[in-house]
Amino acid sequence: NWTLDDRTDEYHLRSCDDGHELVNKLAGSTEFDHNSQQCRPCASPSQYIIDPNVDECTECPKGLICQGTAEYTPVVSGSTWQAVDGTLKLQSCPEGYLMVRPENGDADQECALCPAGSECVTQPCTECTPCGAGHYKDSASSGVCGVCPKDTYNDQTGKQSINDCTACSTNAFTDGPGKTIASDCVCSPSTYPTEPQGSDARTCTTCPFGARCLDQTCGLNAGDLVCVDSGKRIVGNWSRDETTDRKSVV
Repeated sequence: NWTLDDRTDEYHLRSCDDGHELVNKLAGSTEFDHNSQQCRPCASPSQYIIDPNVDECTECPKGLICQGTAEYTPVVSGSTWQAVDGTLKLQSCPEGYLMVRPENGDADQECALCPAGSECVTQPCTECTPCGAGHYKDSASSGVCGVCPKDTYNDQTGKQSINDCTACSTNAFTDGPGKTIASDCVCSPSTYPTEPQGSDARTCTTCPFGARCLDQTCGLNAGDLVCVDSGKRIVGNWSRDETTDRKSVV
């Protein structure tokens, strides 16, 4: 929209169509320049402009698909944006997404996925939290961390694979998923726990035939070697081998 200045008899550019930036100054100057007047188109999809007559063509944020105008489409459905003083500002992200809003980086605004080994635990989410012990997450997603299966444990945070869930030793089990320490693995009733010398690993040793109770539980698990089912002590004099930590009759 051009109008004629009665004093100078020169035309002045007054307004531009959507998707254009009104230019009437030289770059870096605040003074009007007659010869610089133009409606400069904003590039699609790399730029946007809210008010063609006031604002400048602005770089499109990572979280938007811009059209060179005030129109845009969020990359993540459900995210909300608002124009503030000619700049598009991220207002909210869907649950499970990290809200990225750098203080001096409007172009980097986006709703991002938490990487493998981490999750969003608050809403709004402004920081990804490492998966807790007993959990893991194997890829970037908006989902929560998975739980280590039954009969496994994981004593560290931020793990990225189900393979980080350590299986209990043979004949040992847990009472459910999501266990966090090795001692959560308990020996089955037909075995007894041993910790061989020089090893931190607890193993479940098969109960010797002569130490088995009538219900096939292991009498060696009782400090007094008395079977719970019968109330009787197992036969023999049993001692623990200091090297293997196994018990034997002597």
